[in-house]
Amino acid sequence: MPQNSRLRESGSALVYVFIGILLFAALVYTFSKSSNNTDTSTSSATDSVIASEILSYGKTMAKGVETLQVKGCSDNQISFENPAVTGYINPNAPSSDKRCNLFDQAGGYQNWLKPPQNSNDGSDWVFTDNRIGTLDETTADMGTIKSELVIILPNVKTNICDAINTKLGNPSVWESSGSHMMTKFTGTYNFDNGGGTRISRGNLQPLLSAACFCDAAGACTATDPRYFYQVLLIR
Repeated sequence: MPQNSRLRESGSALVYVFIGILLFAALVYTFSKSSNNTDTSTSSATDSVIASEILSYGKTMAKGVETLQVKGCSDNQISFENPAVTGYINPNAPSSDKRCNLFDQAGGYQNWLKPPQNSNDGSDWVFTDNRIGTLDETTADMGTIKSELVIILPNVKTNICDAINTKLGNPSVWESSGSHMMTKFTGTYNFDNGGGTRISRGNLQPLLSAACFCDAAGACTATDPRYFYQVLLIR
């Protein structure tokens, strides 16, 4: 075979090899991009599911407290005593029939559930009392100046916090201008005469019965702890 023909065939083979390499690289890039998009989509979908579980549990607890009120329990008699977390025994709750115990079949008939996996740092729910109102303590208060009964999920992951607020139609994240209470409720409200700790968006309204906020000295940053709360009883 003439030398020129061999050179042409060799050159053609190299072109095909080069084209093959380009096509393979394009395929790898497309697959990688598709995979990244899928991961992002899956992550967002997972965040949404976890946020829904948190919101659902908060609402379920509020319904349970409402059941206790229907049964004649006063706001001081409500008990969050449960088999999973200690420190919630309420001496004001009727001990004979347990009708004011949220986590008893004779009372609210609710189950204590651990927070959803990957929702926070593993901390348990906290049933406590907090004032929900404006920072100036005069513009608005939820109910009266007395503190409300609330459930709090501490140290919520930032992406979950954002997903919660998105579902609620609230600001993405906001700093609580006042400090908040984390003492387990055992029948005594810490602030029946105003003042004290409160969950507040400054003087902004409306007051929110459920939201996720950050605890910061200034504007929220990525490292500031996040907290979800749901009001269980307005006083």
